[in-house]
Amino acid sequence: MFFLRALQQHKNRLESKVERERKILGQLPELSLRIHELTKERGQVKVEDIIRATGAARGTVKDHLNHLIKDGYLVQHGKGKGTWYSLRSSQYGIAIVRGR
Repeated sequence: MFFLRALQQHKNRLESKVERERKILGQLPELSLRIHELTKERGQVKVEDIIRATGAARGTVKDHLNHLIKDGYLVQHGKGKGTWYSLRSSQYGIAIVRGR
């Protein structure tokens, strides 16, 4: 019984977390949401990766990236051609970087 109750509580917590994230991300434009999902899948992305995956124009991608950085969804690493982006951990305020 204990295991089933613990499992149910865990499921309920995950459901509320997913619903909260869905509400927050639901306010983003479609391209920003696609960029966020791509970053979540890969751990880190470059502008060229986003352009290939979405087919969007470079300037449009950069505008959406700037908004995502400003709003705290992504973190920019580096400058110029070597720039890459990763998710920001909302809990600790640090970047989450996973290997490719």
